[in-house]
Amino acid sequence: MHSIPGTTILLRQTTRASSRFTALSGLLVLLGTVWYAPQGLAQPQPTLPEATAVSETCLDLVYQNAAQQAIVTCQQAIELNRRVGDQRLEAYSLGNLGTVYLQQQDYSQALTLYTQALELAQTISDPALTIKALVAVGTTYSHLGEFQQALGFYQQAQTLAAASGDGQAAAVAFYNLGLTHEALAQYPSAIEAYQNAILIAQEIGDPILEGYAATKLKLASETLSLETRLQ
Repeated sequence: MHSIPGTTILLRQTTRASSRFTALSGLLVLLGTVWYAPQGLAQPQPTLPEATAVSETCLDLVYQNAAQQAIVTCQQAIELNRRVGDQRLEAYSLGNLGTVYLQQQDYSQALTLYTQALELAQTISDPALTIKALVAVGTTYSHLGEFQQALGFYQQAQTLAAASGDGQAAAVAFYNLGLTHEALAQYPSAIEAYQNAILIAQEIGDPILEGYAATKLKLASETLSLETRLQ
């Protein structure tokens, strides 16, 4: 599958926020895999400075691919945020810890953590965080070769992104759907998903995603044409 260079999912707004994508074995992850919580949004519970600081350190260590340090620090962040009652930052820290295990190819542990993050995101009714978690769960299932499971989570992410008016997330969800349909040799569905990704990417002015989707569309169309001729 096609690889996309890039970085991370957004604990705070930084200069890194301009890097929107990463590829894990060719599977595009919504806004990447390191989870930043956007700064300036109202917190449902007061957050202790220590909890916030440890959460940011967790983020930095994941960003640096310092796996062992990240595991220890992210676990501390999860416990501190749980203690202070900040479910939102707890979910982001769970997501970042899940990414560490995903990078270590411990997909079972990654899936457990991403699922916990998803449950928290749904509990606090945070659409953006829910979409991130849905895509992360879908990506993990893709790594496990469970593509039908992955499709379900990507479809949920796309539906929620469309309902919340998040064009970027919707385009990325469609791209992931295309990749997954392609992995299942469902080329007509893959083509449709890539076409949707291209249309939305054009609407939001994202030439990078548009280009990748166009490349995948061309390849999927050629494969379908070849299979049709061979039948």
